[in-house]
Amino acid sequence: SMFGHCYSLTSIDLSNFNTSNVTSMGSMFYCCYSLTSIDLSNFDTRNVDYMDEMFEACKSLTSIDLSNFNTRSVENMREMFRLCENLTKLDISGFETTYTREMGNMFAECNALVEITLGKKWIFAKNEDCLPASSWRNKETGVEVDPLWKNYDGETMAGTYEAKCAILYDNGEMHFQYGSYPQSSGKVVKSVSASFDGYYPPWYHWASDIKSGKADETVQFK
Repeated sequence: SMFGHCYSLTSIDLSNFNTSNVTSMGSMFYCCYSLTSIDLSNFDTRNVDYMDEMFEACKSLTSIDLSNFNTRSVENMREMFRLCENLTKLDISGFETTYTREMGNMFAECNALVEITLGKKWIFAKNEDCLPASSWRNKETGVEVDPLWKNYDGETMAGTYEAKCAILYDNGEMHFQYGSYPQSSGKVVKSVSASFDGYYPPWYHWASDIKSGKADETVQFK
């Protein structure tokens, strides 16, 4: 937990870090609430076994460049991006998760995450439902996959996916939509997966806040 609980840290210079012998980056930036950007381009992660909670609750990050990450040895990615509330897009196409055993809540409460890029060597550990939405659409092919975590095959399905979400805006509009915000003049206040397994939809408790809605006939009620 090297920088854990540095609540007011807005920036950090990591250009001189030598991480070639590091085996654990667990909780490294945990609860860095105010961190707005981070440059990890010089990080050598080839020997890292643990990345659990690495960016958890980095609530001000809107993007993270992980293109140089080598994750072949990583066993634990549990809650790695949990509560990254303003992260809208994430490219982890270079991640290899062949030996990753834990992914629980990896993207939990990433309510703004509407686009994710997965690669050929990505495997959902234990068929772990770690995504913030169930239904995703491949941007290139237009094919909808629900649930993505259960059906993803890197060899044939690698690419960029947009989440289908039920989105509530501060002007009282609720939309069912894929991909990037906004679809309304309001500000996003809540978003959840548009697919659900239970008796009530996940937006059930929003009822008192919804003033108008945009129907989407493709929303799946399982």
